[in-house]
Amino acid sequence: LTSTGAGSPPAFEDASGGAWAVKTSGTVSSVANLDITGISKWTQIRLFNMRSTSGSGDVFFRTSSDNGSSFDSGASDYDYSRDQIGFQGTTQNASSVSTVGHPYSSTTEDDCMIIVDIPNPTGTSYTIFKWQMIHADGGDSTPTLYRFGMGIRASSADVDAFQIGVASGAFSASYIVTELN
Repeated sequence: LTSTGAGSPPAFEDASGGAWAVKTSGTVSSVANLDITGISKWTQIRLFNMRSTSGSGDVFFRTSSDNGSSFDSGASDYDYSRDQIGFQGTTQNASSVSTVGHPYSSTTEDDCMIIVDIPNPTGTSYTIFKWQMIHADGGDSTPTLYRFGMGIRASSADVDAFQIGVASGAFSASYIVTELN
């Protein structure tokens, strides 16, 4: 809805900019990592129906400044803070942790959804990101864990790729990546 001037009725027009656009989407099968390259704007990554195809382990996030040729993976490259709420009302807070969490198990019926926001990947300062995870136990019909948090790349860099992976094993998932125009 835009103004057409004083005394005139408003008009319905496309306001340029500010809309989310799909960058890419798809599925992955039996992979250890999902790499999203070529990011330059506020980016949101959504993984859903994430299930183990082998092994189990912590989920991690990594960044790259060479469009995914390599990802920083050292213990001091990132700093995370996270909270979680369990189905039975249990809570946990952890700061200065090295991974985003462990909602990923070897039970192939377990289901995980992850949403990550990267608001300023190509800024010249430290790149921050926030995430939410919901993990559902395959043997139950209710969500068993809600985990959320934030992270930072511990050095300044022009980030142009983001990786979501598991410490061991492999996973399958569907994903959609959007960016703010």
